[in-house]
Amino acid sequence: MEQIKRISLTDTVVDTIKEQIIMGTFKAGEKFAPEAALCKELDVSRPTLREAFKVLEAMGYVELKSGKGSFVADWKKKIENSKPLFVANRATFQEYIQVRQGIEPIAMRLAVEKLTDEKYRELEAIHSAFVRAVDKKDAAQLLLLDEAFHEEIMKLSGNKLLINISKSLVNLFRQFRAYTFSDSGVYSNALPYHTEILKQMKERNVEGSVNTLIRHLQTIESDMHALLGTMMSE
Repeated sequence: MEQIKRISLTDTVVDTIKEQIIMGTFKAGEKFAPEAALCKELDVSRPTLREAFKVLEAMGYVELKSGKGSFVADWKKKIENSKPLFVANRATFQEYIQVRQGIEPIAMRLAVEKLTDEKYRELEAIHSAFVRAVDKKDAAQLLLLDEAFHEEIMKLSGNKLLINISKSLVNLFRQFRAYTFSDSGVYSNALPYHTEILKQMKERNVEGSVNTLIRHLQTIESDMHALLGTMMSE
């Protein structure tokens, strides 16, 4: 599956650059080499490199400055200061969940109606990779695979407006999602819902798929409030 290969390659690039940052090969404030040079050095395409930098930015290791390039973040300070940002924007994250609860059940209903055996196998491959990432506790890959799972369902809906809204949400809240996926309870809770969603979709059970997704999003909301509550008490 091409998407799984892309995610795996992106995860490798994320790990490589993150390790070099942590080890001090790249210093805080240092500008990365131009995109073309990095692609050649890492032997990856531009889309893969760009996706890796977005994940690294969400994790607090990289700063992307429009028109200026990519820079090494002061990652220790940034990660320490990220918690108050989430707490201060608690209402904003509640709105994020509300939008997801509004659009994803609609997309799921359309997706099940349009599901083909080929598309089901693609979703199944993403889920299998997610299961392996849970076992490895690979936060970066979990983030990418969770995005891919929900993105594929959105794409299956065929509704361009829903797809665009979903992409905007992913980009806006990737940093928060990266933080939540560092908590084992969050991805452990997601796993059985993804499994059940696949089962219901395979059976072409529209209502079962939608209802499982709704419960999944409700659990995400509960996990989010629990994490924010922990942050506020620290």
